[in-house]
Amino acid sequence: MKTFQKIVSLTAVLALSSAMAVPYAIAEQASSQGTAILSSGAVTATGMNLYVATSGSDTSGDGSEDKPYATLEKARDAIRALNGKLPEHGITVWIKGGEYETSTLELNEQDSGTADKPIIYRSYPGEHVTLTNGVHVPASDWKPLSPAAAARVHPNVYADKLYELDMTQKGFKHIFHFSGGTSFTEQWGIVDLIANGERQPISQWPNPGESVNNHRKGWTTINGSADAKSFYYGEGGIPENDDTTNTLDLDGTNRSERWKKSLESGHPLYLKGFWRTVWSPITSSVQEIDTKHHVITLKDIPDGGMGSKWSKAVVDYRNSTSALADTYKNQQSLTTPPSADDALHDVDTSSTAYTMYQEGGTTKSVELKEELTEDSLLKTEAADPAQEAEDAKPVTLQSLDNPVTAPTASKTDQTAAKTDSAAAADSTASGTDRTLTKESSALKSDRSATDSPVTYLGEQPSPVYYPDENTSQTVVTKDVYAKTVSGNVYESAYDSGYTAKIRAPYRIGTGIEEWRAINYLDEIDQPGEWALDFKDHKLYYYPKGGKIQNLNMIVADNENPVVSFKNASYVQLLGFTIEGSMGNGIELKNSGHITVAANTLRNLGNGGILDVGGSSNLFQSNDIYELGGFGISINDSGDRKSLTAANSRVTNNHIHHVGELTHLEPILVRNSVGITFDHNLMHDVPKDAVRYVYSNNLTFEYNEVHNTSLIEGDTGAFYTAQDWASYGNVLRYNFIHHNKRSNGFYSDGADSGDNYQYNIIQGSTKGILLNGHDNIAKNNLVVDSNMIQIDQRGDNKSHGVNSIFADQLREMNPTSNPWAQYGKTLQQKYGYNHTLWSSILDPSWHPEYPNGTKMTDNMLVNTPSVVVPKKGDTTIAGNDFINSVGQAGFYDYSKMDLRTDNKQILAKFPDLNKVFPQIGLETDTYRTRVTTRAESGGLSNH
Repeated sequence: MKTFQKIVSLTAVLALSSAMAVPYAIAEQASSQGTAILSSGAVTATGMNLYVATSGSDTSGDGSEDKPYATLEKARDAIRALNGKLPEHGITVWIKGGEYETSTLELNEQDSGTADKPIIYRSYPGEHVTLTNGVHVPASDWKPLSPAAAARVHPNVYADKLYELDMTQKGFKHIFHFSGGTSFTEQWGIVDLIANGERQPISQWPNPGESVNNHRKGWTTINGSADAKSFYYGEGGIPENDDTTNTLDLDGTNRSERWKKSLESGHPLYLKGFWRTVWSPITSSVQEIDTKHHVITLKDIPDGGMGSKWSKAVVDYRNSTSALADTYKNQQSLTTPPSADDALHDVDTSSTAYTMYQEGGTTKSVELKEELTEDSLLKTEAADPAQEAEDAKPVTLQSLDNPVTAPTASKTDQTAAKTDSAAAADSTASGTDRTLTKESSALKSDRSATDSPVTYLGEQPSPVYYPDENTSQTVVTKDVYAKTVSGNVYESAYDSGYTAKIRAPYRIGTGIEEWRAINYLDEIDQPGEWALDFKDHKLYYYPKGGKIQNLNMIVADNENPVVSFKNASYVQLLGFTIEGSMGNGIELKNSGHITVAANTLRNLGNGGILDVGGSSNLFQSNDIYELGGFGISINDSGDRKSLTAANSRVTNNHIHHVGELTHLEPILVRNSVGITFDHNLMHDVPKDAVRYVYSNNLTFEYNEVHNTSLIEGDTGAFYTAQDWASYGNVLRYNFIHHNKRSNGFYSDGADSGDNYQYNIIQGSTKGILLNGHDNIAKNNLVVDSNMIQIDQRGDNKSHGVNSIFADQLREMNPTSNPWAQYGKTLQQKYGYNHTLWSSILDPSWHPEYPNGTKMTDNMLVNTPSVVVPKKGDTTIAGNDFINSVGQAGFYDYSKMDLRTDNKQILAKFPDLNKVFPQIGLETDTYRTRVTTRAESGGLSNH
């Protein structure tokens, strides 16, 4: 897997002047996406050199090249013994090739260097060094399956192909449950498994490459909601897509019965599902599988209830016994209340018309509708206003037999009853059996039945009366799932006889809410898959190659990072492979002037590099992949109230295939100021590539992104949201391509003050989608995308001067310096036509509208329109259109070379041909060869 080149004499290196930097032979480190060649960098002589080798000794070694230490901790302690009296030019700790096990290499203020006397930990030139806190498990510890486990093995797999590892006997800690409990999005917290340097996939159904009934590979769908925490997997539901195929049992392996038996035997089953939204899937423990009625019930109610937020609401929670429903009892609206997370990725459900600008400057009014597709995409198209109104209605599932009424029913209900009776009589007279019984009732054709404000699912303890909207009388009906044949003639739907488990708000379901099963012995059917059984406390594994004896097995059970910096400064970490932690690879807390470069971070249960409260840190030319969580996360760096910049830099990193357990991004930034992110390559990720929130004066430039949102929907390659104070962020000279499942740049509801200029966006759902105030997109090249758009999602209650967004801005003390002067500087620099910050906090300015947002001088190629709402003070000017990619004259579109001599394009983006070759990874001291687009899979959609 790794090729080692000739080792250059270190003696010759140290004889050179300390001012002379000399490049050295390096190790080729193969990744899953081409070959990245990283070096621990040029060598500068330091005043002291210590050596560490796997053949060394911490007791008899003295840290010299002839008598090296055995551990990095011993070398660290030797430096601590100097009590801060560092030699001129600092200290270098040279680590010879091999694997070094550590609980955590902790570096704190005692281990710090100075600006002119740094402490450098680096791999020996040409040698591969691995730091890990994983636990090696010898082949002898793996046993054949017990009879009980063998009985659960997938029917298509021989039980003798699998092995089990008793986790309690080995003393592993994170084996009893997910850290998030029975319902979570990000709190994973169980062991991970690595074989021969590769993270092994946790078992799932459907398998990643398996398409069930033509659904997206690796996912199946629900067949409509049964109640707030239950869904149909077969017949019995009424999904909006009318597909009730039992995908669970479609392959003939009797899956539903197998799962039911294992679950009832005490083996917890977890499903990961988009129960309500197409982002942030919730992993949920299963309470029950009802194979008679084809219903799976979760232990917990998903946030907002079961069923897509875009499907119709079921009106039945006023008499709920659920604690959740108590929140909603006094609400007037009969639709399901939005969850807090909905605000992050909301869609405009109002009937407000948008204006569409197209080639020639023509405009027209258009309604936009966001529609879901089966691969969790959001597709925007013109909407039928009548259908929009119909879709917005809540669903009332009303029985036509024996309605329970107050002493006098309303005229509306009397009329409805007469119509229903007449319809039944007509069908009987015609010889067609349309008899309606207590077990077989009908649903009105519009599935809304708004004449009755209250419905019930399942059994009801006693009639409860609520006012009818049309009269002073009341009516209560018992609802039953059914459907319409035509006109006023009703036919019974499939009558599952299912009784709801809980009375709480939910939606009827589109039928394309995706889900999968994870971590179950019963679904291990591919070599490499494993599962941790929370009842047996055993890990079950199907080894690749068939023999466990041929594999170097590591279990990641340590939630601590492999390397930790706390209050440290002027330390460098160069040229290591860091893996094996159940947590993060490297953590920095309140540390500054730290350099982390030329490292490979892989096979980690959570993140690569976490920096909290850092300043002047450099993360350069690292390869980061095969992680359960994020790539690089920076939090609380700099200070927002004082606008003090962190002055850190994230540059030339290759981050891909992250977020494999919990869907986190390659780059995350929160509550930070003054950080530069440049020349990074990010691809093959489950959601956004970059998510930055509650931050100021960030710069994103020369980054390349492709193939984002491979799992989630309603995302952006670059995504931000929800902050009226997040001004001064600059995004320029970035290249986004092959991004069909995601928007390019996405400033979601209430985001403000972002500046998008001279970017190239190809093949995105919406090239640029802006919400909030003062977001400016100008001189961008948008190719082969649906549109660019300014959206308006707020109202004066949720986005007004009394909203949380206004409070966040007030927390910055905007009328006092430095924020008062900051507002003047921004206004002058970006040409805002209103005063910061007083206008935003003035209700007459209507801060709920996207005021101050601009789309100007952009070049749109095979991107037919610019769409903006009619509400709000927005600017649309100077955008130009080219109808086809061919007319753009790109140098080589098939290889994503978007340079061109087209004068129309160069008028908008004069430096395109100069800028474009500079985007993405580049060679430097540490990265001596750049991964090509072909090697990274950047020439096609995945």
